[in-house]
Amino acid sequence: MTDLSEARLNASAARGRLKVTADYARQRLRPASLLADGRDVAKEHAIAVATTALSSRKSRLLVALSAVVVGTGYLMRKPIARYFLKQVSKEKKND
Repeated sequence: MTDLSEARLNASAARGRLKVTADYARQRLRPASLLADGRDVAKEHAIAVATTALSSRKSRLLVALSAVVVGTGYLMRKPIARYFLKQVSKEKKND
């Protein structure tokens, strides 16, 4: 193989890798992907905080309970919000 044909093959392979990388970056940087990643990180952090709080519950019971309540509230925020919205809409219908 000549140096020129080898360089062309290398350039073609590099273009292919760049295209794959650009497609992956485009997919990862979509707002929906970023939000999903943020939610996952926040959920993992809330679970870690709750676990830490529960492990230290003997010394700081109030801190442990508040961390569990906040973590549970975060994880259940959508069902809680739906419940309150239903209650408000029921009250408006009854008025």
